[in-house]
Amino acid sequence: LNPDGFELALHGRDGAGQMGDVTDKMSEGDYAGWEANARGVDLRLNFDAGWEASGAARASGYAGPRAMSEPEARAAANLCTAFDLKQLFVFGSGPVQISYRSGDTPVRSRLMAQVLAGACGMKVSEAPSAGGVKDWFIQEMNRPAFSIGLDSSETVEEAYSRLIEMMVLAMLI
Repeated sequence: LNPDGFELALHGRDGAGQMGDVTDKMSEGDYAGWEANARGVDLRLNFDAGWEASGAARASGYAGPRAMSEPEARAAANLCTAFDLKQLFVFGSGPVQISYRSGDTPVRSRLMAQVLAGACGMKVSEAPSAGGVKDWFIQEMNRPAFSIGLDSSETVEEAYSRLIEMMVLAMLI
């Protein structure tokens, strides 16, 4: 969802290309906690589902000038509707847990989250959220969606090994 943010987190200013001066100002030279795109919009907060204004462009936490202002957010929404997805899984850094609540969450979502969490040893978060692609998907598609927080200290292989059973179950339920 966030190719700019990925490059910035890995390569700092060099990952920003022509936007290097802009991202340097926003990050104050520290890209360790970068979570936004190169325009300083945190894409996790840019979706039209409980969107709220949140200050100015920065490395993390700015929801954008308006909901769906960013091309990455619009592309993700278009992908979901074009392929008529039945459920959505969003992986990212953060608390190691599965979150499923937002607005009018489909009834089966809680049980699905519990089954999936049991398969990979995660806890289920009951806290509702707003503004993200998961929230948008639940609101617009009225189908289950899950945010899955990954342990940033794990290698890709370790995460895959821990999550494979959960993802196979996800295809079946």
